[in-house]
Amino acid sequence: MRNNSNKIYIKDSASIVQRYINMGGGEFIVGKSFHSIYNNRFYIGCQKVHIGDACLFSRYICFYASDGHFIYDLETNNCINLSNNEDIIKIGDRVWICDSVMVLKNSEILNDSIVGAKSLINKKFCESNVIIAGNPGKIVKRGIYWKP
Repeated sequence: MRNNSNKIYIKDSASIVQRYINMGGGEFIVGKSFHSIYNNRFYIGCQKVHIGDACLFSRYICFYASDGHFIYDLETNNCINLSNNEDIIKIGDRVWICDSVMVLKNSEILNDSIVGAKSLINKKFCESNVIIAGNPGKIVKRGIYWKP
């Protein structure tokens, strides 16, 4: 943690084992009954990551809430990837994220969904009860649910 303005909220019954969290003034909220096994990484920087209730995370999952480095326009010298308060990763309630998934900034997964192994999540998915898989991730099945 690179400064003292970080905010971490972990609700009741959360089980988080061997996590790496890199923060620089960001916000990390984990819902109740969250379960995560080892070797997951959260690079939050000064952005926000919100994880809902009763989520299940497998291993080797990486969250990147920002780009990590500034990118500049060659002609104008202006930064083209500045973060703002809108930059957030949102994971709904009862989301199961399988092994080796990467979740990028401004992504969202709604309630009762599953993300398949080795998928790349790089956008907002506006449907719940879906299976998302692939690189980049896309909805491959609708009308599902799972039980934690």
